[in-house]
Amino acid sequence: MSLLRLLVLLLLCLQVTPQTYDALACLGHGENVIERNSQNNLDRLLLHHSDRVRSSFFYNGTLGEPPNTIYGFFLCRPDIGVDECKSCVSSATGKILLDCPTQKGAMIWYDECQVRFSNQSFFTILEMKPAIEILDTTNFTYPDMLGEVLVTLLQNVTDSSISSSELYATSQTNVNASLEVEVRAQCRPDLSKQDCRSCLTAVTDKLRPFRGKRYAQIFLPSCYVQFKIIAWPSTVQLNPTSHTIYGVSERKLAVKWHIIAAVAVACLILIMVGLRICIKWKMKKAAYKKSTKDLQLLDLGNSFVGNIPNTDFLGEKPMNSQDIVLMRVDSIRLATNNFSDESELGKGGFGPVYKGTLTDGRDIAVKRLYRTSGQGLVELKNEVTLIARLQHRNLVKLLGCCLDKQEKLLIYEYMPNKSLDFFLFDQGRSWLLDWNRRFNIINGIARGLQYLHEDSRLRVIHRDLKASNILLDHEMNPKISDFGMARIFSVNQDVESTTRVVGTYGYMAPEYVMGGRFSVKSDVFSFGIILLEILSGRKNSSFHCNHELGESLPTFAWNMWISGRAFDLIDGFIKESCDVVQALKCIHVGLLCIQQDPADRPTMSLVIRMLGEDMITLPEPLQPVFFVSKPSTVSSDTNQTVGISVNEVTITDILPR
Repeated sequence: MSLLRLLVLLLLCLQVTPQTYDALACLGHGENVIERNSQNNLDRLLLHHSDRVRSSFFYNGTLGEPPNTIYGFFLCRPDIGVDECKSCVSSATGKILLDCPTQKGAMIWYDECQVRFSNQSFFTILEMKPAIEILDTTNFTYPDMLGEVLVTLLQNVTDSSISSSELYATSQTNVNASLEVEVRAQCRPDLSKQDCRSCLTAVTDKLRPFRGKRYAQIFLPSCYVQFKIIAWPSTVQLNPTSHTIYGVSERKLAVKWHIIAAVAVACLILIMVGLRICIKWKMKKAAYKKSTKDLQLLDLGNSFVGNIPNTDFLGEKPMNSQDIVLMRVDSIRLATNNFSDESELGKGGFGPVYKGTLTDGRDIAVKRLYRTSGQGLVELKNEVTLIARLQHRNLVKLLGCCLDKQEKLLIYEYMPNKSLDFFLFDQGRSWLLDWNRRFNIINGIARGLQYLHEDSRLRVIHRDLKASNILLDHEMNPKISDFGMARIFSVNQDVESTTRVVGTYGYMAPEYVMGGRFSVKSDVFSFGIILLEILSGRKNSSFHCNHELGESLPTFAWNMWISGRAFDLIDGFIKESCDVVQALKCIHVGLLCIQQDPADRPTMSLVIRMLGEDMITLPEPLQPVFFVSKPSTVSSDTNQTVGISVNEVTITDILPR
């Protein structure tokens, strides 16, 4: 047994609690053994299986190049928790490695999950062999009508599984005061619904002869069905010990003494490696403390932060407790259940974000910066100083910060309705954004930008304005978030240039993409793209997928405008209910905002006047710049996209007055 496999087994043992498996099938014996390179790929693939268990209950994966490619998957019941799924997958993985160490394939079933690997691809393929039957050996006398009830439940659970997005369903009913019937069925989610029906039908046909049993379960590689008769009170214990396997030989499941000895040796090796890592970590920790003068808590209220005088970087008044609340790490750990996986909302480029609840009942979003993010104490102070002084109803509010026990945490108000893109670009949710809500969101974003550009104590260019950075509160009011790429301008400064372009393709102004020049008009361009997205309900970066190759949302909007069919741009969900004059004015304003020459774009204060005043005369838009947007971000500074949009604060580039 290789050292890698021993390490894999040891790590898996540390993650699991003992569980009882239902069935195990090793596919192939004798000459049908796996090659050494394939075996190494198998060990690495199975080791990462449990790490993949987050919010998903199903995973397909491959590792290695042909002919040594290994294909693996795990599948958990969707009605169990993440911890149960992870523990089950780890148990199943370890059992496969112990009992099928050299085979080219194996599959194992537990009550909560199943795991499989093979040197041949089986993804999306309907497989009916091997078939494994597990039957109760206890004699049991069925009451009248129980057989009919069971047949009906089997049919119901088959239909429910196929109609479910997870291809999983359970069904149960009380036959009488003392008997309950429970049926469960599940298909691999990568199967088509037709293949799922074929598989479940085959299994239920096999189960019909066993209706006289209290318990029966049949496993196929692509699906399984289980029924169980429960007596109240239970007078007979289930005894599912009869296994019949067709199409494969069953191996006796036992752990050899030499494997135990080998694992013990591996433990000693790991202890030695762990001690070495621990010593290095302590040395780094000591160096860190020395470099920061043993600073453990960021205190913006005192005269110094580390060795930096506490004066504002723009020459304004020092920060004090009225500007920002300092929180201790213990209270944040309590609020987020010690940064548990269940509390995690998503991950950005500089760290994960967690939902938490303070002791006073307030919900918060906590940005936990990676210790290796490169954001130091001075940069963090500048970041906090900037966000704390930007107070507006259409900007996400910073509630506090913490730097305690080597944790760098930023605490924000929690946005229960996630982000604009969560609703806008989803056909199942976009109808919730009626015309009045969309027009309110447009005006709210405009007011937030006007504050940043003209009305705040600082003149801020956001530089990464997009739908996913517009968060929605409980009343669907918009709040601009993610100031990690923001730049501050002096009062008399209009334009700045950079050699490092950061932002998101499809939202960046052409002068910024091509020449690195940015200004408040760069944000105006991004606002124009968001405005057209809100009106059309379609995302600019993926717009060409539904139209001719290369056509973007600005192209489509301009073509509709010059052909007199601008109203065709409006999202079908709001076409009948929207104010036509108001909607056409919004399209007009959107086209003005995305003009090629920044001088032709309006300021945000003028945009607000255009949207709000009926008698104002709008200039005719010129043909905007056309370029195909890419569905990706630019620069290593760009934040990663997450399943749920939260405030992603990183480093702000500061320009002095």
